Amino acid sequence: MDRANAFWLFFYKQLMVLRFRYKSIGFILVVCFGLQYLLLRFMYQPIQPLMEFYSPSSPETLLNGCFFDVDQTFFAPDTAEVISFMEEKCGSPLEMKGFSHTEAMVKTIEECKDSCVGVQFKFPIEGNKTTPSLEYIIYTNRMKLHPEHRYVTDSLDSSFSQSSEYSHFIKLQHSIDLDYISQITNMQPEITVQIGSMPYMRGGYFQNEAGITFGYLFPIFFLILLESTFFVPLVEEKQDGLKEFLVIATPLSYLNGISFYVVRLIVYTMYSISVLVVAGKYNALGIIPEFLVFILAVLFMLAMMSYTYLISVFFNTVFYAKTFGFPLLIAPLAFKFISNSVGRADVYLFTLNAFTEAWNTFQIVGNKYEKFEIFNLHKKITASSFSICQIYIILVAQTIVYSLLYIYLAHIFPGPGGIKKSYLFFLEKKFWKKAEFNEYITSSNCSDAIIIQNLQKQFNASGRKIVIADRLNMTIKNRQITVLLGHNGAGKTTTINMIMGLVTKDGGRISVCSERDVSCYRHLIGYCPQNSIYMQYMTCKEHLIFFAKLRGLGHQEAQTLANKLLKELNLKEKANEYGKSLSGGMKRRLSLGIAIAGDTKIVVLDEPSSGLDIQSRRELWDILLELRKTKAILITTHHMEEAEVLGDTINILSNGRLQLTGSPLELKRKVGSGYILKLCVNPSQYNEDECLELIKFHVPSASIMITIPFLLTTLAIIIIHSSTILNFGTGLKLSLDHYENGRIYVSTPSDATSGVVKFTNLLRQQIKMHPGIEVKHLTLNSTFNIEDELIEIMKGDFFNFQQNVIGTIHISGESFPIVSILYSTNMFHSPAILTNLVDNVIYMWNTNNNNEILKTTYAPVTIQNSSAGSLQLAYYATFVPMGVFMMIFYFAILPFKENRSGFKRLQATSSIVYWSSNLIFDLILLFLVCCCLFTYQTLIMPDELYNISDLYRIVSAIFFYGLTYLPLLYCLTNIVTTMSALSTCLVALYYASIIPTLILSTSVGDMIKYENYITFLRILPDFNLCHQLRVINERFINNRADHIPEEIRNELNNKNFLQLGTFYIYVFLLFPLLMCIFLFVVENNRRRHKISSAFKINLFKTKPSRDNSDNEQDRFIQEEKSTVEKIIKDNVETEYPLLVKDVYKKYNEKVTVNDLNFVVRKQECFGLLGVNGAGKTTTFEMIAANQVITSGTIKIDGVDIAQNESEYRYRFGYCPQNESLNEFMTAYQTLKYMALLRGIKYQHVHDEVMYWIEKLDLMDFKNVDVKHYSGGTKRKLQTAAAMIGSPSLVLLDEPTTGVDPISRRFLWKTIQDFQKRDKTIVLTSHSMDECEHLCNRLAIMAEGQFKCLGHVPELKQLYGAGFTISIKLRTNEATDIEVQTVTHHLKEIFPHCKLRESHAGILTYFIKSFDIIAWSDVFSRCAQFQNIAGDFVEEYSVNETTLEDIFLKYEKYHERQSNSNGQVNVSDSPV
Repeated sequence: MDRANAFWLFFYKQLMVLRFRYKSIGFILVVCFGLQYLLLRFMYQPIQPLMEFYSPSSPETLLNGCFFDVDQTFFAPDTAEVISFMEEKCGSPLEMKGFSHTEAMVKTIEECKDSCVGVQFKFPIEGNKTTPSLEYIIYTNRMKLHPEHRYVTDSLDSSFSQSSEYSHFIKLQHSIDLDYISQITNMQPEITVQIGSMPYMRGGYFQNEAGITFGYLFPIFFLILLESTFFVPLVEEKQDGLKEFLVIATPLSYLNGISFYVVRLIVYTMYSISVLVVAGKYNALGIIPEFLVFILAVLFMLAMMSYTYLISVFFNTVFYAKTFGFPLLIAPLAFKFISNSVGRADVYLFTLNAFTEAWNTFQIVGNKYEKFEIFNLHKKITASSFSICQIYIILVAQTIVYSLLYIYLAHIFPGPGGIKKSYLFFLEKKFWKKAEFNEYITSSNCSDAIIIQNLQKQFNASGRKIVIADRLNMTIKNRQITVLLGHNGAGKTTTINMIMGLVTKDGGRISVCSERDVSCYRHLIGYCPQNSIYMQYMTCKEHLIFFAKLRGLGHQEAQTLANKLLKELNLKEKANEYGKSLSGGMKRRLSLGIAIAGDTKIVVLDEPSSGLDIQSRRELWDILLELRKTKAILITTHHMEEAEVLGDTINILSNGRLQLTGSPLELKRKVGSGYILKLCVNPSQYNEDECLELIKFHVPSASIMITIPFLLTTLAIIIIHSSTILNFGTGLKLSLDHYENGRIYVSTPSDATSGVVKFTNLLRQQIKMHPGIEVKHLTLNSTFNIEDELIEIMKGDFFNFQQNVIGTIHISGESFPIVSILYSTNMFHSPAILTNLVDNVIYMWNTNNNNEILKTTYAPVTIQNSSAGSLQLAYYATFVPMGVFMMIFYFAILPFKENRSGFKRLQATSSIVYWSSNLIFDLILLFLVCCCLFTYQTLIMPDELYNISDLYRIVSAIFFYGLTYLPLLYCLTNIVTTMSALSTCLVALYYASIIPTLILSTSVGDMIKYENYITFLRILPDFNLCHQLRVINERFINNRADHIPEEIRNELNNKNFLQLGTFYIYVFLLFPLLMCIFLFVVENNRRRHKISSAFKINLFKTKPSRDNSDNEQDRFIQEEKSTVEKIIKDNVETEYPLLVKDVYKKYNEKVTVNDLNFVVRKQECFGLLGVNGAGKTTTFEMIAANQVITSGTIKIDGVDIAQNESEYRYRFGYCPQNESLNEFMTAYQTLKYMALLRGIKYQHVHDEVMYWIEKLDLMDFKNVDVKHYSGGTKRKLQTAAAMIGSPSLVLLDEPTTGVDPISRRFLWKTIQDFQKRDKTIVLTSHSMDECEHLCNRLAIMAEGQFKCLGHVPELKQLYGAGFTISIKLRTNEATDIEVQTVTHHLKEIFPHCKLRESHAGILTYFIKSFDIIAWSDVFSRCAQFQNIAGDFVEEYSVNETTLEDIFLKYEKYHERQSNSNGQVNVSDSPV
């Protein structure tokens, strides 16, 4: 298939995804778009025209004097010169504290609880009269201004009021300056200095709230969209094995990823256009042209999609993708708040940060300019920012780099089933060499399709070396079925995976179709792994068409082949069913169809019939036998009957080598132990010695194998913390050099005195000494004062004025000038810089010296952005709940896994005890986490951000948040069925809680406005926590706001909406309510069933009727029901381990179990059989108390499940079908835990555990984690867990599923030994051999009813009198003439024989017997047949009718009966 057609085929596949998931994808798109629409509409404000504002107060006069607070001001060094200066200024004796070292003073200021100031003096060297300059640094913990900031409009979270924070600083600065001038000039300066702010104008797009908010909303909502529609589906394909399966199916599988990318880019582009249209409508884009924002959005989406591809490399399960996907996507945003020491590297590294940088630049342009000019694309708007073009280039580069990194890492870490390459694979020639793909055509029957030579492979697990292949040699013949057998861990699946390239081999060669390169031959193989491969979003027919076209067929050919396969696979009725809706058997058939679609030459099937019922398994066999005519087939299986029926060649693996190979009959002849004669005897009349003597008379070599009684058996913590506390070095020298360019207006009266003129000239001269700073005379019109004149200038060119004007200095007065400083509110540090400028001019005016002698440095000890927090604390209040939410996931994992795996159901204890212990442990763990968090934040958190009491409130809120969340978490773990669904529910709940806080809790005003909504939403734990943190923040800001009077602050903190106690009221109301609902409703299956039934209209009120006709077929069933009634009537239920009476079960108006009545006696093994859907699993689950009975009674040892479920559960041991063990526990720990739950005294627990470990041959695994066990070892441990404590009844649900023959026989022996201890066993199984070997009695179910019930010999006599003969011909392919000849000769010997099947030269006949079978006569006749047909027959074997034969025969009879509505010929009856 060429690349173009392959791309469009994969493109079609992605469209199928959108079609199947259109509801969920559409919902997410609508929610993301709708919430942004509502938020933008809510924040919409019409663009206001520029309006003029004046300073609220007149300029303040700066006075000379001691502006030091004695308790909170320090100085250094404490030399005589400095002390003398301070005493002259503040009087003697000096009460302020001095330090000999500046570092000690700074440390004291850092630790100061209040606002403290320290001054470091550096006086001129004594005797230096030419430059008597004073250098001093004012250290302060009060100031909150960054030394490097220049313009308020350079930031989106700055306030114009920040320059007013210099009020106390300037008083101190001016006082020190004047005192020093007085000291060196010996005169007191008579110049008066006043300081205030210039008038200003506001309006336009300045600090555009909608624009700023949209800059965070758009990427956050896109990340939510990206996680759910891009990241999770990407990981889902890896988890389901589809990604690697496509690699096997076609060498062009990389086009799947490209089409995935392209289709979603189209969807996201349409989404972004819609969002940008709304943003433009509500003025969120400001003055930025829409096409520039669209380009930014597209580049952002491209880069984020590439970044998402990159991080997907490290995820293999959907649960972890949903849990950690969004935090990983949004985590880079935290780097925005780290110190600038990183050099803004985050913009280069992370797409999200690059986008926010570009968006901030767009908004700052709106702050600074009236309209966007094209040159702004290339211009750096602020000194530390990037230009828009630079961001565009960075985003393109990130897209390329992320993509290349993904390609590289995907080869290094390919995920499950992928071929891992070396770290320098791209330097190897074969990587760049174009692969040549061979076409292989099946040839003669004897050709070898697969050749394995000297294959080597070993694993290391728990410090042990496990040899999988030890110079293994094996061939797979064309047009034959080769069956690979071996015990669990023998290497069957690993060998297949090495053939497919899913596991790398350590050595040796594998040749497929004469090709050794796995990437060249794997597309010739149709592969069906153990787990069914299918796509939820395609129908059966679409699956087959897709893979047929993928393997090179045209559309019409693919359609024809798909129709053919649907018919052959018995999937025609399911042609339009989606993969998700198919049953297990249907999925296996579909997986087989996928494997052979497109005319593959070789078919490799790993346990294709695992989990299928007998009937489905037989149908699968028929398909494989048909395929065998044209293809080479390799399968693995644990079903010996399957290997015997299908295998042309059977290869047995053990210890890494091929131990035996040959046809089934050959192997039986080589290593078989002969025939097995099973006897059904009466225990009271049975004499073992006499019986053996009689048998040996006829068969001298016979021996006893076993005697069976004729009775029945039975989170890690994630904390996101972005500190807003930053340390800076020497601070800022207060000089005009801080500004690269600017303008200062100087104004004097028209009739200025000589002193004013002199001062003005000195001032101009000093300003001009700073390059880039312009001095301009401000001429006052007759009608204007200074403020009005400045307003007029602003009206002419407001944005230029705002960007360039540093301040205005007005000089007036007569003999001694009066200097008025009006600083710009847009220029950071302008008050102090202009004060330093004026103070130096004052010195010059007094001394006629033009040298600057006053050099002041502003040095914040610590700096805290934006008044400690309105924006930064909001981030803290957002990210901390996110981290806590991630931590909460940890508490869900173990309860969920124990509930889903079934380990919880193995524990013989009440729900209240189980969940209470979980709750106590979780709360202790949560408390320890909170203590660690409190300690950590106490150590790193300066008081300027949060003090101890604030941290206590935060940690307390987190703990009680967990207390509220745990019952909710437990509810969800009981309700949802997959980890993926659990994470989806929790993440959706988190989003639903966290998004409203962005609207309702952003400020005190919002809290007042939306108080009613907040009151309702606080029932959501996440919302309650996030809102509580915002309340703590608002109280913190109020308490630190110096401009708010004490009484107003206290009144505000006492308002209801800022009460901290409201949080705890909700906690203590919700916790007991949720816990009660969980324990008494959700966890109680019966109550939950009653509540759900109460909402249904057509309730199940009458029991369905069943035909109780007294015929041979159900004679035993009628007798069993009478027995049950008699036992209840006589009130002797306690004498019977299990009693079931009139049990019904109904699902959605469909009866699944109908009128079951049976009793299981002591020391009996009772089996339940039936095809999938017959109702046996439901019956078993009801007995195990895992499902609710609709009506009826089930008792164990007389204890009724409906009356005392806890005691009922204690009475039985349970081994479920699936693996239900905690993987982190060892065998010893598991059994010890189960023994303690069973009430065994602690001093006897060790002996009991060791008994079962030895009994089940688990000594080698005693201290090994369960996760390292093979399937057979796990089944042994589960069996031991069910039997430990010797319960009177043990329930075994398919106890040997997936277990190798050796382990299966071992488990059978264990079950029989347990049964001999006067114990009772009930089991279900798909293995008829197992039921026949273990069960004394069994029942076959269909349509929820027992159709037959009785002892095994009785059922054989009733339904399956007869036997089978398997005949191997001397030729591999039997001709019609040979078959007819052999059949003719056999009918001469056995007139009632019937040919059942013929394949690979093996004929199987069924001979019906109407009388008791005399086996001596049978073998005599077979020997006679061998003499007659010896020219055709190589060998033969005789087998009695198996339980499987009876089961299938009965099912066919029942199917015919159902199809004819009960009108069946007597001759058709199986009786």
